[in-house]
Amino acid sequence: MDSVDELADSDLLIRWRGGDKAAAQVLIQRYYPKLERFFMNKVTSDIGDLVQDTFYALVTKHDRISDNAKFRSYLFAIAYKLLQLRFRNEARRPGYLDVDRITAYDMEPGPSSVAARHEEEKLLLAALRRVPLNDQVLFELHYWEGSSRTEIADILGCSAIAIKGRLQRAHDRLRKTIADLATSPVVRDSTITNLQRWAQGIAAQRKPHGQSVEPAGSEQNSDEDA
Repeated sequence: MDSVDELADSDLLIRWRGGDKAAAQVLIQRYYPKLERFFMNKVTSDIGDLVQDTFYALVTKHDRISDNAKFRSYLFAIAYKLLQLRFRNEARRPGYLDVDRITAYDMEPGPSSVAARHEEEKLLLAALRRVPLNDQVLFELHYWEGSSRTEIADILGCSAIAIKGRLQRAHDRLRKTIADLATSPVVRDSTITNLQRWAQGIAAQRKPHGQSVEPAGSEQNSDEDA
């Protein structure tokens, strides 16, 4: 029998939903840093709560993920829905949110929660918070998580064919925003010219968070099984 650490994500989820705390901890350790990174450049507070809520929604849903390759996009789709719910509740028109126009900075003004070592990284993070939310999510999933077009399409709820064009348009808007925000021509040009390098450098800095998360739903499931 395979050890818990060697199980596929979808198998770990089945065990977690059955009350297996060891499986829960393995899945949390695998995805806590990724979910934390997903939220960090978009909200200015309660990041840990959003990550916990994502895991809770994951384990309490009844959907069965038969294809393990779909697990990551399924998880990030939950995270993105929770982010939209938060912003929708904060919107000037309650319940309305246009993710193709609204930006993270519009909803929660302030600097990024992500640490940056270089001026180019600071500029890129600031620009990402000022492009439409769908653009930001698309860009960060592509460069920070290495998500495929198919995965991103599943998360955003569109076709994989459309992602190539959307990514190009997102790049164009991001470059313009970088140029508008930059105070130094040297930093501006370096950021735009080496966009992928700076984006991946930010992702590489994010070390796994020290997870001390109580497996959401485990106790409830255990009580039901008893």
